[in-house]
Amino acid sequence: MSFMSRIFSALIFFATLTGLAFPCTSAHAAAYADLSPDFRKTWEALLHYSSEISLIDPGSTFFLSRNGWHDPAAELLATIDYLQKNPDGMCSYPARFYLIYGHQPDKNKCTEFLEYSKHINMENLSVVFASEDETSPVSSMGHVFLMTGGKDANGIYKRHSFGFVADSSSSSLLMQFLTDSIEGRYTLAPYDNTVHQYISEEHRSLWEYSINLDPEARQILFLHMFELKTHKIRYSFFTHNCASGLNRILAAADPELDFGKTGWYITPVEYIKHIKATGRTDNITLRPSSTDKYYMKEELPVDPAEAPPASRLTLGYQYSSLNRNSLTADFMLLYSDLNEDLWYTSKTNEFQFLKISGAINSSKAYISEIKILDIRSLPNLLAENFKINFGIELHGNINSEHTQLYPDIHAGTGFSLLASGFIPFAEISTGVHINHSGLNPYITGEAGFMIKTLNMGKLTLSTKFPVSRTGEYRGYKNETGLIYSKRISDSLWLRIDGKYYQTRKGKNLCSISSGFSYRF
Repeated sequence: MSFMSRIFSALIFFATLTGLAFPCTSAHAAAYADLSPDFRKTWEALLHYSSEISLIDPGSTFFLSRNGWHDPAAELLATIDYLQKNPDGMCSYPARFYLIYGHQPDKNKCTEFLEYSKHINMENLSVVFASEDETSPVSSMGHVFLMTGGKDANGIYKRHSFGFVADSSSSSLLMQFLTDSIEGRYTLAPYDNTVHQYISEEHRSLWEYSINLDPEARQILFLHMFELKTHKIRYSFFTHNCASGLNRILAAADPELDFGKTGWYITPVEYIKHIKATGRTDNITLRPSSTDKYYMKEELPVDPAEAPPASRLTLGYQYSSLNRNSLTADFMLLYSDLNEDLWYTSKTNEFQFLKISGAINSSKAYISEIKILDIRSLPNLLAENFKINFGIELHGNINSEHTQLYPDIHAGTGFSLLASGFIPFAEISTGVHINHSGLNPYITGEAGFMIKTLNMGKLTLSTKFPVSRTGEYRGYKNETGLIYSKRISDSLWLRIDGKYYQTRKGKNLCSISSGFSYRF
């Protein structure tokens, strides 16, 4: 947008509304609608609008109008008023100032912005993906952020990382994750420090996808990054995470980079797939962790961009010695399954969030289990470190014939050997199942093996043996299971699952189920 069109749009808008008392309603809405479409699109992008409301929470200090989170016209009027009454306001909102008046703020009058300008250069830009961290629910699907590079005021080439993150310093991060009440912030840091943190400390690989922006887009991005980093902004794992936060920043600079998804959730993997699909990436650089170096040496896959969609719906049939014939269904909002035939990663990890399982037979329909959160990892001892597994579930005994949802909280660890072919594994966990009989603390051991081949799918055979206060866990004292999974297409999987249970009362139970899983 040209300098004159900015000035004309903003001043006409303000002249139309000046003298009207706050809050303006139909008057400012009509005047705002008369502004040029390009101006309105860029303005709403700077406010991080998506589906007519901002992704930034209403209580954030980012907004100058109390209605700014859903009324872009009110925020524009409040911004012009603020800039006119506060000469140093341009220092706090340089991108807004640039859009309205057509030039950058006077750096000599803005101390912090001047220092920022001396060190940050937009010559080179990359979207960076950090591989998943199985020990943290917030990072279990990976992380995505921006890398900038260029010469500073002294002619020294410097790189910085910039992104939207959850405030992981809180000791109650898990509870905040479950209640979707995490504080977030946009952070700016030297990129070398970020590389050290992810690769050396957290053993997570980094994929750098370089992107091309024109000078005008780089200018808006440069200014917008500065005005974001001083505000506290609510982080939501679902509606406003690192991927959606970065998407709104880049969409403000260049609308062609907007993910544009109408759904309520963007995963980091989905976003890097989108960046690749735009055709704006001219180079991809991998900075592998020691773990991925091992897998690459073994010529095993490590590319997150090949991951399937995150949600899953499974429909199937089950025969059991208890309920006979049943139709089964389960839905998983966010899903990765260590028993599934997946070839984008060589790690044996599982992340399940909000999985609901149920069945219907000739006499009734019932919910058999709700997994609120399940983080499980079986690290390869030849390449990975031990990790902590954790889960919160609601379920009853395996012989329940109706809905019985009792809390089960557990934690543990495990390991595996190798990453393809024959993969032995073992796991131990401890927890407490709270049912109608009271508390039943337990320790469960599990051992088995997987057979993973590219063309034949994945087979898992295991046995589980719990030790508990009541002498059994969920109605059994031993479980033997067999699972077979085969990928049919990019979004469809075949799954066959068999279970055999030995109970304390001597009545053994068995079940076999088969079905198709669809990822979307």
